[in-house]
Amino acid sequence: MNNSTDTLHNHMAECTQLKEVLEGALQVDAAPDFYRNIEEAFHLLIANRPDQAVSVFETYSQLTSLFLVIKKNKDAIEAMISEINSTILSFEEKYWNQ
Repeated sequence: MNNSTDTLHNHMAECTQLKEVLEGALQVDAAPDFYRNIEEAFHLLIANRPDQAVSVFETYSQLTSLFLVIKKNKDAIEAMISEINSTILSFEEKYWNQ
């Protein structure tokens, strides 16, 4: 492979990884009882580590906020995935033409 092919291959790999991360983020909210299960898990954690209750609650708040942001921006994330798919397709066409 030459330098430009290596670069193209690296860009494809990075796009694929980003796409997997974004798709994974969208799957977080897919489980029917996801938020209830998370809340129960954090209640158990607080019960077992009362000395760390403040830290556990802060982590719980940050995590649920993150999930809500993902849920709120689902359409934008799906649009990014679509753009990445187009980019990957474009890279593949260039790769095969070389």
